Amino acid sequence: MKLLFTAAAAASLLGGTSYALDFDFLGGTMDGTEAGTTSDGTGVEFTGGGANGIVYDETSNLLTFDFDYFDLESQFQSAQVRGPASPGTQGDLIFTLGVNQTSTTSGNVINQSETLTDTQEGELLLGQWYVVINTVAFPEEEGGEIRGQLVPVPEPQTYAMIGGLALLGFAGYRRFKAQVA
Repeated sequence: MKLLFTAAAAASLLGGTSYALDFDFLGGTMDGTEAGTTSDGTGVEFTGGGANGIVYDETSNLLTFDFDYFDLESQFQSAQVRGPASPGTQGDLIFTLGVNQTSTTSGNVINQSETLTDTQEGELLLGQWYVVINTVAFPEEEGGEIRGQLVPVPEPQTYAMIGGLALLGFAGYRRFKAQVA
């Protein structure tokens, strides 16, 4: 009976299907640590940043952007999604984001959605895409002014599943130790 209950608990933990995934920027924000370099190749420090709300719907393959950028060093030029690329490396242009500028150095992308192909979905889920804000002083050719690598945020069910599996493992360990003794 205990084995049946344990199997049912494991199945319920593993059976949850997520249809919408939240994404965050690596490190929690967009910043200049992986973006622009000067023409002589030296790194640049930035005060600008960005906060996000990016969601991917696995059912419709729809990626929706809703984020702010602020305190840029220079006048805004464009916002782009690029990849595939690891943090700190440059990727190809995937699409350009429409922006609502609130000033020359601040603005937001509000509820813009893009439908992804299967290949694009795979790259996104592997964390190979990033958002970059290009400015007059740090254009696309120099890597932009601020950048945020897109990484999936684990759903609460993921933590529940890990905790449940850990408990099952601990219960199995105790049972094994009791049989050995």
